[in-house]
Amino acid sequence: MRKLILLLTLLAAAALGGRAQVSLRVIHVSGDESVFHLDKQPEVSFLGGTLTIGCPNEEAVAFELDDVASIDFLGKSGVGSAGAVAGGISVTVSGGLVTFDGIPAGSLVELYNIAGALVSSTKSEGSHTIGRSELPGGVYIVKINNFVTKISL
Repeated sequence: MRKLILLLTLLAAAALGGRAQVSLRVIHVSGDESVFHLDKQPEVSFLGGTLTIGCPNEEAVAFELDDVASIDFLGKSGVGSAGAVAGGISVTVSGGLVTFDGIPAGSLVELYNIAGALVSSTKSEGSHTIGRSELPGGVYIVKINNFVTKISL
């Protein structure tokens, strides 16, 4: 599941690559951060449990997926800003739980199944967690205001 969330985040980053002042932040388990500015058009790849991000004319950086705590966006984006700096929504995957942080007060958290049917709708603020114990395994779409992502449980 962690790979799926990371891949979706990185695909969204690629789609936002032409927008100014948006960065992709990789937060390591140790708390260190690596920031990649999307206007530099980073190239992302997954191979054998390793995430590699490189920008043209710069040395690529490789991360073991087990060493990555989360990936989010810094700055203003069309997907909804993420990360504490922008006051937006970030996604963290840990032990079968998907946690959304930075949810604005009174936001509606909607969960749809892969067929597009609404599975749950909850008002939430600050943080919201979805776990395997709450739902049968499968792929779901999560919508929080203008923020939309796909998760796998």
